[in-house]
Amino acid sequence: MKKKRTVLACLHRVQLELERVGSESLVRLEKTLQVELNEVSLQEELLWFQNSREKWVKFGDRNSKFFHAQTLSRIRRNKIWGLFFLDGTWQTDPSLLQVKALCFFTQLFSSKMLPPIS
Repeated sequence: MKKKRTVLACLHRVQLELERVGSESLVRLEKTLQVELNEVSLQEELLWFQNSREKWVKFGDRNSKFFHAQTLSRIRRNKIWGLFFLDGTWQTDPSLLQVKALCFFTQLFSSKMLPPIS
């Protein structure tokens, strides 16, 4: 987690410098730091996942209050409460979110495949 903070700080400094002075070397450095940040984040996520599984194995699923609380906590954490729309507004109305999501994915999967941006 210390490495993640270090990479984030470096990335932030590079992005600030890019705003001030646009340079090809800074763009390459930013891409490298983004890749490194993704790798560190994945490692951190795997660590948390392993820790949670270790607790699960250690304490077992006894249909206890603890495991029900864990499940409810995960459900709340994974819920999408709202989305920013393209016009910059934050929307939380479930029916509006459903319509926008349907339109987005319909358009995404019906459009021609574009070449990846590198």
